[in-house]
Amino acid sequence: MTTPLATVRGLSVAYRADGTRHFALKGIDLDLIAGEKLAIIGESGSGKSTLSLALAGLLPQEAELGGTIAWPGLDHAPRAGRDIGVVFQDPGSSLNPVLRIGEQVAEGARHHLALGRSAARERARELLGRVRIPDPDSALDAYPHQFSGGQRQRIAIAGAIAARPALLILDEATSALDTVVQAEIATLLDT
Repeated sequence: MTTPLATVRGLSVAYRADGTRHFALKGIDLDLIAGEKLAIIGESGSGKSTLSLALAGLLPQEAELGGTIAWPGLDHAPRAGRDIGVVFQDPGSSLNPVLRIGEQVAEGARHHLALGRSAARERARELLGRVRIPDPDSALDAYPHQFSGGQRQRIAIAGAIAARPALLILDEATSALDTVVQAEIATLLDT
């Protein structure tokens, strides 16, 4: 039997409002296996994004977390950005408007892969090309506002995979892309 990358047992996430505890998730059990894909499907408000945030350790401080998330497939506690890459539906939530794209995509590689500045910049250029950003060399020095929403989403994907994370969480990350680019990104993420 393959050791799961992560096991989730009895996961619940609740928030308090007006003195009442409201569950965003309750009783979630799942195993995440390295190299496999898992799709979480549900209607709006069913807790898909909350589950993503819980796995990545990015829940807001006021969230009440119950159950367990264990990482038997890692030999250390997971680190967001290194072990877990996350791409949200809105790239505006993950791209800094005052930093150049190259800096943002290269940051994970520099910090987590211990690449020097030029090697990390080259990795960023390569990834921008792989996610089909036109003229990756020029894109490195551009700012997020200079790209369309779909391009910003592809840039966010490049940043999320820059450090080669063990787990990549996509929270409706391709919903803003046209179907051809969605297929290309799906192929990229398979590699």
